[in-house]
Amino acid sequence: MFRFSPLWSTDTVEAKALGMFAYMTRARRVLEVGMFTGYGTLTIAEALPADGTIVTLEIDPFLEEFARPYFDASPHGRKISVKIGEEQQQQQQQQQQQQQQEYAGKVVPM
Repeated sequence: MFRFSPLWSTDTVEAKALGMFAYMTRARRVLEVGMFTGYGTLTIAEALPADGTIVTLEIDPFLEEFARPYFDASPHGRKISVKIGEEQQQQQQQQQQQQQQEYAGKVVPM
């Protein structure tokens, strides 16, 4: 889909900083937009508690295919959920519908 560049990849210092931020804030859920090779994603997942989750939104299915074996090989890979392209749009629509239903349920006629 894209021409790749090593400049796009998260380096060790950046990845460790992201993991440190997740740990310091005691994050349980993380939303990541774009994972590229998944190195930063996995580093954040390592910093999350055992029941933590990270959802990463990605537009290129190849990048999930590339990263999935590394996620699967890690004990922290189960914390990672990758949402690809159209799946993102469907999830956003479902969330909007759920929010509308929740709001409608809270509105009480006078």
